[in-house]
Amino acid sequence: MNSRRWRRWVVLGALATLACLLTSCVGVASAATTHFVGDYVWLDTDRNGLQDPGEPPVEGVRATLYDGAGNTVETTRSAENGRYLFGDLPDGTYHVCFALGELPEEVGDFRLTAMNAGNDEVDSDVDPATGCTKPALTSTDLTLDAGLAAPGNELGDYVWLDQNGDGLQTAEQPTRGGEAPRASAGAMREGEGPQVSAESSVVGVRAGEGAQVAEEPPVEGVRVTLHHGDGTPTGFAVSTGPDGRYGFSNLPDGTYLVCFDLAGRLATTPNAGDDAHDSDADPTTGCTEAVTLGLGARQDLKLDLGLLPAPGTPPASP
Repeated sequence: MNSRRWRRWVVLGALATLACLLTSCVGVASAATTHFVGDYVWLDTDRNGLQDPGEPPVEGVRATLYDGAGNTVETTRSAENGRYLFGDLPDGTYHVCFALGELPEEVGDFRLTAMNAGNDEVDSDVDPATGCTKPALTSTDLTLDAGLAAPGNELGDYVWLDQNGDGLQTAEQPTRGGEAPRASAGAMREGEGPQVSAESSVVGVRAGEGAQVAEEPPVEGVRVTLHHGDGTPTGFAVSTGPDGRYGFSNLPDGTYLVCFDLAGRLATTPNAGDDAHDSDADPTTGCTEAVTLGLGARQDLKLDLGLLPAPGTPPASP
């Protein structure tokens, strides 16, 4: 090939390349510019808003993708590994909403954890108030995670003086009264003990409840500590209020023991009758039997203690 012909082929090739860039090749490149939105649904067992080691994925959570106009683009569910993905999306603004009203049975009453608690790669990006992420930019975003956490559980209830020693609260039973001091479990990060939440560790009153009227009086000032099911302390302790009541609230799922400091006093016979009005503490240890809290069992407010009168105290009048 002579030099003139070679130069001609070079020029033609350059022109063809330029034509491609200005016409059809631009269309090909544009069609290939698609985006992806997703990422992960997990169980935030310590409720700190972050994906910690050992916290499991959640399968079967329905996620719906909406465009900037609020139109439904696509719906999917999180896979066994907790991942979800919307792909082949054109340029646009998108957000993802999760169907919290139809969660899988094993997490049926769970709620969204705190939003934007830390590193965007490992925190939750879903607004607990709306169940939706914020609108994503017109680019791929694979950091839209959703953390689910169990609602807080609650334990309590009452210490009284069992004057006749029958193991039962001898009383007329009106509506239950003002709530005694209660400890509230805050976020429990891995490697840390439970934290007391300042806003919920003070004395409160349950709505719609009045004072307890009893022939056998309540006992104020009894120290009550909360232990894990294996006996190790949680770090929470309260004392009974003037109405004899105590409580622990906002507790994570788990198994617990409630232990009363008998301080040399004698506990009455446990489990003598109706569980709402008998004593539940072992007279030797001062502790109740283990109570497991979780899905379907969020509350046990029948963990009572009856104390016997001090030796030499005259018997109560009939």
